[in-house]
Parts: sequence; C-alpha cells; structure tokens
Amino acid sequence: MDKPKILDFSLQDKETLIKTEKYVMFQSGKGKEDNSQIFIKAYEFSFLEGLIWDKYREYGMRKKTKILSSECERIITGFDEAILPLTNYTAKDDLKKILQFDLFRPQNDVNDVLDSTKEIKELVFELNTWLSKETKEEKYVSIIKKYL
Repeated sequence: MDKPKILDFSLQDKETLIKTEKYVMFQSGKGKEDNSQIFIKAYEFSFLEGLIWDKYREYGMRKKTKILSSECERIITGFDEAILPLTNYTAKDDLKKILQFDLFRPQNDVNDVLDSTKEIKELVFELNTWLSKETKEEKYVSIIKKYL
C-alpha cells in the first residue's frame, strides 16, 4: 500500500471516503444499511492490524471479517493496553512492540508513523469507544476492507 502524502488517523466521512480512497469499514449488526458504521483510511488502519490480530487470531487478510461481540472484548482489551503506552510514547520506546506490529505481517513500515503516535492513540481510543458501545447492543461487528 502506498504511503499517502498526508496521514489522517481520524474517523472518516463515508460520503467523501468511498469515492476516492481505499478504506476499512467497521459495521455493527448483521450488515444492514441502517447499522452503525465507521470508516478509516486503509493505510492508517494497517498500523492497527497487529493489535487486532494479537487478540483475535482469526483476523486476517480476508475482505470481510465477522466477529462475535463477545470476541470483540479481547480486541477492546488490546486497544486499552495500547492507549497508555501511546499516550506516554517517547522516541526511545519501541512502537513496533506497542502496536504488536511484528505479529501480523505488516504491510507498511512503522517508521512512517513515528511522529504520529498521538493521532494513532486518538484513533485507537475512538475505535475502542465505538466497539465498546456497539458490542453491548449488537451480536456481531464486521471489519470490511475496501481495497483488496
């Protein structure tokens, strides 16, 4: 995946994102249009995949991964475990270890985001907040990749 000129680790607007970008969508429920959805740019999302795979080994390179909400609890725990180290990150810390980057065949170089740890932490926090809410209300959460 090519590194974008400007990194944007925020949740994205569906209307502009789906027309122009490679992205990842998280969707709660059984995949109906009215279920809650959030969107993340694909390149930026690639830096979170190690955190997901560390806690949910069934996650992979498939286009769609459907996860029971009860299984999402482990992912939420992994995100929680990463937030504090990302908050207190200094240049001497090992970002690969924090992001569990060596566990999941990384597509991109962690050195590309050494100056973006605050933004990554915010994305992890927002995604964790969304997952925590949705897993209480829905039986499933799907991760859908729109770039494969």
